[in-house]
Amino acid sequence: MSTQRAAVAIIGGGVIGCSIAWHLTRRGLTDIVIIERNDLGSGATARSAGLVARGRLHPPAAAMVRQTREAIDALEQLGHSVGYQQVGSLRVAVSEPRAQELVNMDAMVAQAGVTVRNLDAAEARTLAPFLDT
Repeated sequence: MSTQRAAVAIIGGGVIGCSIAWHLTRRGLTDIVIIERNDLGSGATARSAGLVARGRLHPPAAAMVRQTREAIDALEQLGHSVGYQQVGSLRVAVSEPRAQELVNMDAMVAQAGVTVRNLDAAEARTLAPFLDT
């Protein structure tokens, strides 16, 4: 295939661009080119901790995370380790509106079967000593 002409051109070879290409090929489309100024996967995502947090307030974002986790599991089952380690995350509320947002998020993710544990300031500081609680 030539990179001069393709049915689909994806700008950006980060996690989202590569995911789009992967999903399109799973649906049978093969005439795809990813345009990336550097190496594929060499952007910010490659330098991040790979946080795939399931706690999302917006259903489309929650669905995208669920599909990402399913894709990671599928790759692992095929023998292609992506090095993913589930470690959890810490969300902090410093205002009443943010606290209410987290209460709403807790309820939403609990419905999806995700375990949520609320910590007091001392427990949070134990996990993240840099927090000014």
